[in-house]
Amino acid sequence: MRSALHLKNDKLHSLIGLARRARQVVLGSGGVENSVRQGNSKLVILPIDAAPNTRKRLCDKCSFYNVKVITVGTKDSLGKITGGDEVAAISVTDNNFAQALKSLYKEINGGGSNGET
Repeated sequence: MRSALHLKNDKLHSLIGLARRARQVVLGSGGVENSVRQGNSKLVILPIDAAPNTRKRLCDKCSFYNVKVITVGTKDSLGKITGGDEVAAISVTDNNFAQALKSLYKEINGGGSNGET
């Protein structure tokens, strides 16, 4: 039987996939950076294994534009969730999806600041 944490992680992954199918995400670090700069991004998701320069660049950009960043999975797992190869960053452009993902992420991580800015 799967633990509650695994079920919540599965739900988080499913929600990211659903946002992708609804065309409410932008994939890739360049696209995410543009989305943040244009004010379209409501949430940025970075993988644990994002390159240090990519992480710094996007976190700085998100901080400047007041966009929340969370860390979820690996590049490979995010790629599988979104139906492609490795993904270095995801921008969620829909407010409802972003709020649901933030809430679920907070629930999984106990409301702490683990991996989020």
